[in-house]
Amino acid sequence: MGHFYRLLAFAELCGADFQYFLAIPNAESVQKHLPSWLKTLEAPNIESLIKSITDPKNSMVVIDSYEATTHWFDLLNASGIKSIYIDDLHANFKANAIINHAPGAEKTSYSQDPKTVFVGSDYALIRKEFFEKERDRPVREKDQILLCIGGADPEDLSFKIVSLLRSIRPSAQLNVILGGSYQGQLLHTRMPNVQCHHNLSSAQMIALIDAAQVAIAPASTISMELCARRTPFACGYFVENQRGIFKGLHKANVMQPLNDLRDLDETILRSALDALADSQTIEVHLHNQQKLVDGRSAERIRDIVHKTLTPWD
Repeated sequence: MGHFYRLLAFAELCGADFQYFLAIPNAESVQKHLPSWLKTLEAPNIESLIKSITDPKNSMVVIDSYEATTHWFDLLNASGIKSIYIDDLHANFKANAIINHAPGAEKTSYSQDPKTVFVGSDYALIRKEFFEKERDRPVREKDQILLCIGGADPEDLSFKIVSLLRSIRPSAQLNVILGGSYQGQLLHTRMPNVQCHHNLSSAQMIALIDAAQVAIAPASTISMELCARRTPFACGYFVENQRGIFKGLHKANVMQPLNDLRDLDETILRSALDALADSQTIEVHLHNQQKLVDGRSAERIRDIVHKTLTPWD
């Protein structure tokens, strides 16, 4: 779902100047998450997608997929349709523009013209609600911890971390956000003070984030959402494409590092939680979060789109 939510965030940040269609396999799986202004388009391959576009000159295809190939962009370029590629693996496709919102990402990782490559958290692709000002935010609950691994979580890191937290902070209230395809032990195991959540709206997600004293998350889009909400958190990684984001977040000093979550143990997690109980540490993290995710993504994303649709200076 991460690719879907980045595309949804891209459209929200671009605003009402454009008409949007989402081409995605198994569209019914995300139908309930779609706003009314975003329609789905039946296009099983890039060729059929191109054929469905009736005004190539004034159209753009935004791609966020690990299945993308050079052939896709060759066909788009030949058709006259502009393209933007949302990347997190430093893929060198011939898109008209590339966005990699990972903190610490560098233009030099790409062979394209640097003025068509946009990297770093200035272009954070997170849903617009997360940028809204903090009005009537509830006081963060003492000993309330939010955990969000997301996705299918095939190694059941959610259960592992909950078990560690139950040992370290047995009285803490744990809110666990599970991915839609999660099939791990938390679905079948009842634990005191542990509440699991599924299929949350942005508003529900924000309510849990804002109420948490501290959060634990991987180095993915959720980490930037936590920064946008100015939330103390500990962060790690468990797949290759999260390592770069983790390094960027660590360098920016916006969180407590947990390193590889697959190797997480009680000592590492306890140390991180103890650090996040220190008011000076939290103050530094929150100040740096403000600098890292400043809430101006929308104007920057719109600028990319308008420049991509017109000749570059």
